[in-house]
Amino acid sequence: MPYLLYFCHSVPKVRVYEADILDTNSKAKINHGVAICHLDTSSWSPAHEAFLTLGSGPGRIEVCHWIFENDMAWTTAENSITLTTAENDMTWTIVDE
Repeated sequence: MPYLLYFCHSVPKVRVYEADILDTNSKAKINHGVAICHLDTSSWSPAHEAFLTLGSGPGRIEVCHWIFENDMAWTTAENSITLTTAENDMTWTIVDE
């Protein structure tokens, strides 16, 4: 019988972005994504793939990545704001942890 396996962990100093991508003509939602940005990378290994790819190092940059469909990110609602672009083609919900 298959089971889902989660790597549950708490990461300090992150920001979560939730985005709806809308059709420019109809404004219908055509996609949805969630990204997490790690704001403090100072304790990360200099050999981390993100630093090697971006040519940077620990504490010098923030590192962001999309999370997979069916993954979960638990956040608090009290620190969230919603932004919409002027063209109304993308809506972001930003959660500041």
